Amino acid sequence: MFVRVRQAGSSNNVSFERSSSPTSPSDCGLGEEVEAIGLNLAGVLPVSVYDRAVPTPWRSGRLLPTAQSAILLAAGGDTLFRRHHALGTSGSLDEVVRRRVDDGCARLRRQGWRSLPFGYDEKRDNSYVDLIELAVLSGLGGHSRLGLLVHREYGPWLSLRALVLTERRFPDLRLGTPFEPCTDCPAPCSEACPVGAPRPSPAGFDIRACGQQRALPGRCQFHCDARSACVIGTEHAYGREAEQAFMEASLSAAGPRTGST
Repeated sequence: MFVRVRQAGSSNNVSFERSSSPTSPSDCGLGEEVEAIGLNLAGVLPVSVYDRAVPTPWRSGRLLPTAQSAILLAAGGDTLFRRHHALGTSGSLDEVVRRRVDDGCARLRRQGWRSLPFGYDEKRDNSYVDLIELAVLSGLGGHSRLGLLVHREYGPWLSLRALVLTERRFPDLRLGTPFEPCTDCPAPCSEACPVGAPRPSPAGFDIRACGQQRALPGRCQFHCDARSACVIGTEHAYGREAEQAFMEASLSAAGPRTGST
């Protein structure tokens, strides 16, 4: 249930959700069209939390000073890939996602909330935003030995695709206890990785060893044995074509912490 109120001395509408925190794009008012292409997950942050976690060029004061919330949009499983190909939509997957998220922001603006979309691979003054860290702060998932976000249901099989800053305000109903998927796990991912890149904190994932291995011709370029060994969300694992497409895209991605795969 949403109850819309107007802040005293302000022309901005503010919406408070009384029942639960939004967990999908339609919950956030972006419309079912965004979900229809496979963006089935959302995490929401108060803008004050967002601003503390991002580089200065990405702070709301520079992008949308009236922003109240930051929304992370993600695709759990390979539905995004499958629907994009099944629909035969013109344009790359990233272009289609960008158009749909733009449409979702236009929908919010028609309701009175200024909203700005940003792609997972955008730069501001040569700085990327760490979408994985924002997703963790929003309660969408937890850090893992894999260096990937791990979701409670989808495990490591999700990709963070977009960020939205909006004037729409949501209550801060994030879970009090962070999700720590690797706690007490025997770490089959570390055993499966040929270079042992997945490591526990404080060392964390060895991105250099992973990158060097993936630069060599062979299996690791388009398949990750470590990711496949994760015990969470196995039923949502990417199909062969989806994994190959996402892995190929990540080889050329400039921002290693975008979580786009």
